Amino acid sequence: AASAIIDVFEETIRQLVLLAVLMPITASMGGNAGIQSATVAVRAIATGEYAAKAQRPAYSVLDTRRLSAMFEITPPAWRLGLRQTLLELAQARQALTGAGFEVKRC
Repeated sequence: AASAIIDVFEETIRQLVLLAVLMPITASMGGNAGIQSATVAVRAIATGEYAAKAQRPAYSVLDTRRLSAMFEITPPAWRLGLRQTLLELAQARQALTGAGFEVKRC
């Protein structure tokens, strides 16, 4: 079912890797069966095995221009995003501890 659809669009997903990020979200809409049917095997390959070189800008570490253009969004500055994530983790930890769960550090 879902895996057959993924097979049909495999080449498209390979070309637009960002679509692969959305696959778990889409699969979760189908509940447990959706997630299990969308399991994709990932295997490591050497750069030489890949037909084309990945085209990257000279310094693309935190370049979000393409993401912004494709999805018409403006991601927050990384420091702001990090601060928000740490705040949410602290709140989740507090809520779990308050509910009687033991939260250990990794």
